[in-house]
Amino acid sequence: MRFTYNTTSTTNLAYTKFFKAGPYYLGFASTKLDVFNADGTRATGADGLESLNIGSSITVFDVEETDSAVYLWYLSSNVLYRIQVLSVDAGAYTIVEKSTKKMFSASYDSTYVSIDKVGKIVCYMNSSVSNNAYYYVLSEDAEDTAAGKILGIITEADRIAAF
Repeated sequence: MRFTYNTTSTTNLAYTKFFKAGPYYLGFASTKLDVFNADGTRATGADGLESLNIGSSITVFDVEETDSAVYLWYLSSNVLYRIQVLSVDAGAYTIVEKSTKKMFSASYDSTYVSIDKVGKIVCYMNSSVSNNAYYYVLSEDAEDTAAGKILGIITEADRIAAF
């Protein structure tokens, strides 16, 4: 996935969330993420109106801003993805067209505790191992090497207390 020219009308989309990303706002509507200027007008990039056409329902997880870029983190089908949406150079923000990078995928259960990202660590309930609590350290170099480590063991008393 990448930012692409928006060929469909977005005038009637029901945006459910907005996220601040540098000087822009990302408007989220189920399978589409549109870029807006601070005054509410649609942002234009090199190839027209900017939209991230995802094609499936996602859950926006985080907007991360670094000294050189702004990234969108999102979940789709139990996979955590990251995509760069803006580059930053000497305080100037530019909309970029980058590909999505798969950062984490594993069998996890989010029935009563959702997956969580704290800094560069993902915490989750590993459904392959009795729903025990696991963590995974995200890496810039490796894609999707989800060799999680155990964080805690869920007991029967924990399961009873949760329900």
